[in-house]
Amino acid sequence: MQWKNCAHSGARGPFDGIFLACGTCAYSGFLGPAPGTIGAAIGTLLYPFTFRGMGVGKFFLFYFFFVVISLWICGRCERILDTEDPAAVNLDECVAMPLCLWPAEYLFGLRVLSPWILLPVGFLFFRFFDIYKPFFINSLQRLPGGWGIVLDDLAAAAIGCVCLIIGIGIWTFWITGNH
Repeated sequence: MQWKNCAHSGARGPFDGIFLACGTCAYSGFLGPAPGTIGAAIGTLLYPFTFRGMGVGKFFLFYFFFVVISLWICGRCERILDTEDPAAVNLDECVAMPLCLWPAEYLFGLRVLSPWILLPVGFLFFRFFDIYKPFFINSLQRLPGGWGIVLDDLAAAAIGCVCLIIGIGIWTFWITGNH
């Protein structure tokens, strides 16, 4: 596990512990065999308290800031742990979840599906695309530093969101007849 490597890693500065705490979602990335799932679960659980119900402008402003900070933190964690795309760094999954969930909520509102359905279904779509990395997603991991860590998750979230929107559309218009 990468935690053991910290003593022999690229840790150089007094703030490296803060970077690691942020990049591993309060060290949750070191807890078990599925740190990406833990990070995505944290992002899903935080979504209702952070991005839910935001308008377009406010969402993109805050989300852009969130992504830029994450690129920096994840890139720094990669240098601290001296490992390319370290599994323990799960902030990228946490950051990706609003991109998977918010557009579906914005387009359909919660009049169609309750958050108790939207959140777990969005989570499952995201994790599927994040784990299997179809299309071009896998090639994004080869980008340097934080870019490679974060962008593949954003792509997985975007594709997961499209699937979520299509699924909600099919459910709403064809299965329930709710036009």
